[in-house]
Amino acid sequence: MLQAMRASAKYIWIIIVVLFVGGFLLAQTSGLLGRAPVTTTTAVATVNGEDILATTWYQATQNLEQEETQRSNQSISLDERQRLTDQAFDQLVADALLRQEYRRRGITVSDDEILQAARYSPPPQLMQAPDLQTDGQFDPAKYQRFLSCCFSSSSTIAPRFRRRSCSTRSRTMSTSRTSSSGGASRTHTTRRR
Repeated sequence: MLQAMRASAKYIWIIIVVLFVGGFLLAQTSGLLGRAPVTTTTAVATVNGEDILATTWYQATQNLEQEETQRSNQSISLDERQRLTDQAFDQLVADALLRQEYRRRGITVSDDEILQAARYSPPPQLMQAPDLQTDGQFDPAKYQRFLSCCFSSSSTIAPRFRRRSCSTRSRTMSTSRTSSSGGASRTHTTRRR
């Protein structure tokens, strides 16, 4: 009798381990433990009904980390990485709020306006880029060559100028007309972690 129990104990332990590991994996991947897996459609925040996707947040954080690494020529500390992560999140929320406000006010920017802003008003980070300098000074000719290649291909520079142009147009419109709205503008942001 004792011998039979010892012989079957090995199989019982195998079944228990398989059930434990299988149950744990099922619970983790199905979201039954309260956290769903991060996918390309996972929202990290919602701003007035507009979702900010995890992939967008990760990309913005990665871009800030790359810029910081290039600027300082050294690796980033954990505290610095957390600061950049928070900065990326705050920027994405601010961008969502601005997009919603531009839409509400009917502010649009044409492609010609973006080209004009890009040609005659370079962003400060580009003015400080070593590739666009000659003898330590910003070189407009190098900047124009840079623009010709960036605007001819699909790049990330056009959305930055569109955002700047919308922001400038918004300031111009709000200072040129004085109107008061009856209610205060409300913002609802939900951050998920």
